[in-house]
Amino acid sequence: MKTYRFKTEEEFEQEFGPEWRDDVPRAWPSQMDSLFGTEIPTEYNDKILEGFRIVKTGKNHTWAIGPEMIKEIDAKKPKIKYKTEPMFNLRFMED
Repeated sequence: MKTYRFKTEEEFEQEFGPEWRDDVPRAWPSQMDSLFGTEIPTEYNDKILEGFRIVKTGKNHTWAIGPEMIKEIDAKKPKIKYKTEPMFNLRFMED
């Protein structure tokens, strides 16, 4: 099974330009910055690839996360250490 992570800030800027926060589909508010580079548990893959909305439990933030925000992890390359935040505190909402 493929594994994914959220893109880093540098990857967003490289792909979408200096105004990437506004130009990335679904937008990326600064409250989501803690997700930069975090690995996504495999059970969330299908939902994110479909572009489902995610709610960060315990806060009033509702975020739309889609495939343009994630990157497949290359199993042949060594893992890079990024800032991490546990993903178990996110839950999906059906549209």
